Amino acid sequence: MGGPHRPFPTTRHSLIDCAAGTGTLAREALESIASVYWKPAYKHVRIQWKRSNEEAKDLVQGFFAALIEQHILASFDPSKARFRTFLKACLDHFVMKLDESANRLKRGGGVTTVFDFDAAERELAGSPSVEDVFLREWQRQMFALGLQDLRELCHTHGKPLHYRICLLYTSRCV
Repeated sequence: MGGPHRPFPTTRHSLIDCAAGTGTLAREALESIASVYWKPAYKHVRIQWKRSNEEAKDLVQGFFAALIEQHILASFDPSKARFRTFLKACLDHFVMKLDESANRLKRGGGVTTVFDFDAAERELAGSPSVEDVFLREWQRQMFALGLQDLRELCHTHGKPLHYRICLLYTSRCV
């Protein structure tokens, strides 16, 4: 059909604009785009990112979901690149960000933290309302941040004894 020199069909900009919107027509336009690009996206992830069959399926499905949820198509500018190039760059960015997220050390530099869920449950048992829990935790956090600021200030001004005295006093109040 069309011989060996038939060019790859270009995506109509009206279809892209429609898919970037909302409603039934946007959904149909996005389905049209996905039906054309899912297989190239899948093969690109398999080859470029060296992913297994299942990983590639999940990544491509997640990518097309992100196209909808994050309104990525609305940022397409035909004066900067072809749609295929734009879509492939978005796909690469999507995979790269997922990889970064998976490889990133969580706060604490890789130290395993043990959470005392039993203590949290005991605290919840005495709480009369969700608002009270929220307010109490907000107050605790503000107090902790204030103590941290005081520690830094005392350290900066060479008054560690003042900070230790404050800690002794506040430990009796809490």
